[in-house]
Amino acid sequence: MEELGTPDLKAQHVCQLPISSAANDANEDGIPLSLARPAAATSELEALSQLAQIVSKELFELPYRPETSSGMVSFDDNNGSFELASIQLSLDGDAFLLRAFSEEGALQQRFLPKELRGRDPKTGAVQEIAEPDEDSLPKKSGMVEIHRAGATKGSGKDVPGKVEKKGRVGYEVVWGDGAKYIYSRRSIALAAGGKIHNQ
Repeated sequence: MEELGTPDLKAQHVCQLPISSAANDANEDGIPLSLARPAAATSELEALSQLAQIVSKELFELPYRPETSSGMVSFDDNNGSFELASIQLSLDGDAFLLRAFSEEGALQQRFLPKELRGRDPKTGAVQEIAEPDEDSLPKKSGMVEIHRAGATKGSGKDVPGKVEKKGRVGYEVVWGDGAKYIYSRRSIALAAGGKIHNQ
């Protein structure tokens, strides 16, 4: 496994649960092995105990794990650098407002929505978005107009309607055409003109 670059199974917290007649009997009787504890099910009980330890350890550590947005970001106007995890995003009229914090100070950076809309929500890489063909767009017919569900009336696709923090992941942006994307702090920082420095 090491030759293939696969980490040790114990490092991945993997355990094997045996399929045995004792486990099958417990399923048929409706009494879990962990409650019945038959003498013949020693290996099964050990495997279930190992699984319980792995799950409890993972759940205990979960709130204390670092933010998914690891690394630092710096901006041309500022000599300091900021942790990506400190980045906050909000609306400021027809633009976005990025705020970043560090022990040395804070930064506030305003940027245009099109800078974020044209990026991959996870990585922040600039995407080439093909404009729709005019023939494929819905046509106006007299007094009737066709609107996309969830679209904000009077707003275009590059106009944000709502911004909401999504835990440690980043921020969800609801666009004027009804599209919703959750942008990582990395992509937000890049859209605002930041330079990423991995730790």
